[in-house]
Amino acid sequence: MLLLQEKRIKWDIVVFIVIVIATFEIPFNLLVGYSHPKIVLAFNLLFYTVFGTDIILNCFTIHEKRFSGPMGIKNIIGLFNYKWSPAYAKKLFLKNIENASLMIEKQPAIAISYLTSGWFLIDFLAVFPFDYILSSFAIFGMSRTLRLARIPRLIRMVRALRALKVVKLTNSFDLCH
Repeated sequence: MLLLQEKRIKWDIVVFIVIVIATFEIPFNLLVGYSHPKIVLAFNLLFYTVFGTDIILNCFTIHEKRFSGPMGIKNIIGLFNYKWSPAYAKKLFLKNIENASLMIEKQPAIAISYLTSGWFLIDFLAVFPFDYILSSFAIFGMSRTLRLARIPRLIRMVRALRALKVVKLTNSFDLCH
């Protein structure tokens, strides 16, 4: 079951709304905190569910071939040398291959393309439950681990990086018109 990007617009709107919620909830939780731990649990379940589902859907969504290299490294190198930029690689690809398809339409190529992109790393860090894993070590009587349990609260700020995906989502909204 492969999905076209145009069919994912409603899901992308849901992800967009959850990203906006996360950009306000995470700093509020870090700075002020909630009076009841079930509120934090509810937000975490919302984030884990939506972002985890998004990771799975991205592995099955047909998308345009990326020329940015593994983890998007060519985007950075291309700032300093045009011949390493994704735009130059795309130009060479289209020049050297007649009737080349820019769409990745088959599995496992779709999943591999997403897993080697920089977006997967951001998505994975947003979903991985660092705080629950480190807090479970405190059960075994490790007092220093209790101090380390504050670190995951800062790591949760990685979810705010998903706000970068807003640019990608707005580009997909433009495809509809």
